[in-house]
Amino acid sequence: MELIFNDLSIHEQFSDMAIFRDAIKRVMTIRQIAYQFDRELYSWKDLETVARRRYPNLTFSADSFEPLNGHPFGKSAAEYLLLRLNILHTFKNCCDPQGKRTPEGNEIHENYFKGENAWFSDSSDTEKDEFEAALTFPHPETPRAFLFCPWHGKANYTPPLRIHFSWPIQMNKPLYVVYVGPKITRR
Repeated sequence: MELIFNDLSIHEQFSDMAIFRDAIKRVMTIRQIAYQFDRELYSWKDLETVARRRYPNLTFSADSFEPLNGHPFGKSAAEYLLLRLNILHTFKNCCDPQGKRTPEGNEIHENYFKGENAWFSDSSDTEKDEFEAALTFPHPETPRAFLFCPWHGKANYTPPLRIHFSWPIQMNKPLYVVYVGPKITRR
């Protein structure tokens, strides 16, 4: 069955109505989020303001958005970055009291952190070695401490944009977003 929602097509086989309703809900949620972004995004500074306000489950470093300065603003790129930050924000809350992933967390992990087209991934071992210094960031809350953050969210634009964050994501520890900007590991 092909589902058409405005200009968005989803090609899936639906074995029952529950799966169909879940797919509709996901599409509508993404469209609603994009609509909300559309009214607020006119600059990279707007992106930062919206992200810091909307995603209290994420701990942004003071300078995490600075790498975007000097690059031409792209509204669709900003929207894609916010969609990825929304996934991180939601994923951060997907733990039960014992710290294990909930079913929603497992679904997010499966849909966005696995596979060839995953929105989030770890840097390759080669990139970790070659770009170790560039992937090491000042700790947002601990002076003179550093975080190695090879995990990143991807928005493939020109230039490719990345969101680097702490990993693993744990219920009882902050999820630090330390970098939002052009891809660091470009060769």
